[in-house]
Amino acid sequence: MAYALKNPTLRSCSIGNNAPAEWYGESADAGATVDTSGFISDAVDLGMKVGDTYKHRDTSTDIVTSHVVKVLNANGSADLTDATTYASGTNTD
Repeated sequence: MAYALKNPTLRSCSIGNNAPAEWYGESADAGATVDTSGFISDAVDLGMKVGDTYKHRDTSTDIVTSHVVKVLNANGSADLTDATTYASGTNTD
């Protein structure tokens, strides 16, 4: 499943928008796909800034990864840092 425009939702931001914001999105894409440059193709239109965090849930595995917006590309897309697993998606009890 590919990224859907306007999928990420803004979860938190500072008053005055002068600190990193936190975004959340989900699709059937793994963290390694999400951190490919340009995956979030409408980052500038959404209001993402360099330094914002983006949490992503892979709906096929329930693995949640965390990323940081590293670069906003000239075409309005974002380049995110490599994935860090935030939640493993497993439950052993």
